[in-house]
Amino acid sequence: MKSYLNRKVRLAFGLAILTLLVMGAFSYRCLLASEKRGRWVQHSREVIGYLHDLALSMENIESSSREFVLTGDETVLDGYQAYVSRVTQDQATLRSQTEDNPLQQGRFSALAVLAAERIARANTIIDLRRTQSFAAAAEALGTGQ
Repeated sequence: MKSYLNRKVRLAFGLAILTLLVMGAFSYRCLLASEKRGRWVQHSREVIGYLHDLALSMENIESSSREFVLTGDETVLDGYQAYVSRVTQDQATLRSQTEDNPLQQGRFSALAVLAAERIARANTIIDLRRTQSFAAAAEALGTGQ
């Protein structure tokens, strides 16, 4: 009887240890998966931050070009040029941060085209103010051309 109980206790103890090992392995695997997801979430937040920086730089470009139209002050364009170079930096950062994702790269290419169009429009507005008049630049701003 004693050896039968001893055997049962050892078997129960062995099953308990096995259960702990299996649960430990499962928990470790879940922890690794969670850590991986956490890194992706952090990466996504960084990319969103860079997109926000790009959008802010684009808004500053348009704001600076409008300010130049209103004032005709050439010193305003120093800030404008700084924002244009910032857009270039933001785009380079975004490209490097999304190089592992073909879908994001495709979207980034479309975003780069849109940014270039908006910068070209701002340049056109600035050139109109310089070469023609406030009225011509203001009209182009109002019509969106």
